[in-house]
Amino acid sequence: MKRETVQTARSRGGHRVAFLFSRKMKYPPDIHNMKAFYVTEEMKRRGFQVYWVQVGGPEGESYKYGIRFKVLRAPRRGPFPEVFQLLRLVIFCVVSRIELVYEDEWLFLRKKSRSRLVGQMILRRLGVKVVLDQRDPYVDFEIASGELQEGTKEQRRLASIRSLLLRQTDLIILPSEAYASLYVSEGIPEKKVFGIFRGIDPALFKPQAPSEIRSRLGIEGDFVIGWFGLMHPYRMIREIIIPLIENLAQEMPNAHILVGGEGPLLSEFERLRGGRAAGAFTLLGSVPYPRLPEYIAACDVTICPVSTRFRFTNHSNWLKIAESISVGTPIVATRTEISKKDFGGLKGVYWVKSDYESFLYALKEVQKTQGLWRAEALDQARHFEAYSIETTIPRILDHVEALLNTK
Repeated sequence: MKRETVQTARSRGGHRVAFLFSRKMKYPPDIHNMKAFYVTEEMKRRGFQVYWVQVGGPEGESYKYGIRFKVLRAPRRGPFPEVFQLLRLVIFCVVSRIELVYEDEWLFLRKKSRSRLVGQMILRRLGVKVVLDQRDPYVDFEIASGELQEGTKEQRRLASIRSLLLRQTDLIILPSEAYASLYVSEGIPEKKVFGIFRGIDPALFKPQAPSEIRSRLGIEGDFVIGWFGLMHPYRMIREIIIPLIENLAQEMPNAHILVGGEGPLLSEFERLRGGRAAGAFTLLGSVPYPRLPEYIAACDVTICPVSTRFRFTNHSNWLKIAESISVGTPIVATRTEISKKDFGGLKGVYWVKSDYESFLYALKEVQKTQGLWRAEALDQARHFEAYSIETTIPRILDHVEALLNTK
């Protein structure tokens, strides 16, 4: 991101903002709090006073990386432990003159939406503004992953609390323009909603030549297909990816699939290791995030199938699409609302229906003209500013800053 002068930052900032956590804070970040890190860095550049506050754990306070870290101890036992946690948080915000709290839905009271609702109501009554970052809207995600069934009493209860939470939020940040449009269509005021792709870190994801990975794995002469991500059912593991592996020797004899990731369906891949499809793929396990670009660059094409049955899958911006294009590797991806809005003009993406036959046909077509597809992806990668954190994160901060400057 472009750095500002200290004088400019001071003239623009000075606001006191607290990021809230209900489990162990980790800084420098891991993959789970990467967005909080990027937003924090931009706040620091604008002269904000940034606090990372963890509710629960050994009491502590420190200042490093330009951030004030605070852990608020609260009893784990007793009749109302969450009440004491919220009380301590409210007192801290008042004493520290916090103007705005930034809640990542996955990092603060993720499974305690009622407690978060109470906390937001109290803070807003005290004049503290609330930003809720729904990078993967939790209730929608739980339905897509099969953890929550639509139409059940629990789903209706969470939907009711979610509705109240959104009313008690000053700014809702969503992972895409498509998701923002959905919220507005459901009655959320447009001025409270901002949907934007998180963005790609150009320091990591940039055009690069294939590394030694292909030679190390013994697949130099193969047409290499890559799939990377969390192994949830909505990623069409059973419907598309496993059948591709099982039929690859017959359908695309000189092809090989690299599989990287972890999750509840990891066993689906492990069971193939000793069977007839073992030579068709390599199971990499979880690929360290800093090394992901070189694994993507080792592929001739990547794939991103998702189910089209759910709100979550139809409206989320799939990071793997942008990550693949950013290093110059084309991708075959499911056509969702994102293909019409956020990624509508993205070159190097072959959009298809979410079924096995469509993905197999597309992969064969890309293989026939892989030079042209690679050229398209590389050309897009060299003009990727709109999808970079250098553009997207400052836009998020523009909305936060406008909120802070509103009486």
